[in-house]
Amino acid sequence: MNCYRCGYTSNNPITSHCCPACGGMIVTSELPESKQIFWESTPASQNPLKGLIDTLIQAIFNPDKLFLLVKRSTAGLKPPLLFGLITGSFGATTAFLWSLVTMNTLSGFQEDFAGLDGSTLILAPVYIFVQILLTAAYTHLLMRITRSSTTQFRLTLKTVCYCESAMVLNAIPIFGSMLSLVFWIYLLITGTSVVHSAGKIRVFLILSVPVFILVFITALGLIAALAGGLAATGLLGNIVPFFR
Repeated sequence: MNCYRCGYTSNNPITSHCCPACGGMIVTSELPESKQIFWESTPASQNPLKGLIDTLIQAIFNPDKLFLLVKRSTAGLKPPLLFGLITGSFGATTAFLWSLVTMNTLSGFQEDFAGLDGSTLILAPVYIFVQILLTAAYTHLLMRITRSSTTQFRLTLKTVCYCESAMVLNAIPIFGSMLSLVFWIYLLITGTSVVHSAGKIRVFLILSVPVFILVFITALGLIAALAGGLAATGLLGNIVPFFR
């Protein structure tokens, strides 16, 4: 057997799915679980926490391998959705707690802030579920429109679920929210690239160009609205002469 975490090797018959040296899940060529995502493997059903942690480690340090396993996965949608809800909810909770610490430090209105975000936190799993569905639909639709892939939607949905691994970075103080967002985008591009068999640059362009266009159109709309407002109040006529 071979432990992916600490490198422990042994030719003796295995009696457990856990490494005797570090406790990580073992990987052997004889076990069908070696071709499964840790979270979806048989050992994970007996020890969900270890399966969750090992999957998070793989998502952070070897995302290409993780999404290759996602592409080959024959498991249903329940395990990845549960994974996404757990990691996403954890990220939302830690971000909420850090926000309380920040508000407590900077002002005396932390109680009102906590009440407002506390209700939002309770509904976090619902928001995360909707976010996963919308992201998967957006990604899959663009990949199909550009004829970049014929991959089934369920694999795109699984990919987005495991991208929620990035949300655990919210546990890092101050910069956690920014890091989790950047890493989530990286995982989405990497996962879509692997699952849909497309280059990362191509995937990045396919997913980002519509966003840039939307931002550009929105900016033009705001500028037009601002100009219209100034013209309506007569201020525009007073401002123009200064530029002549």
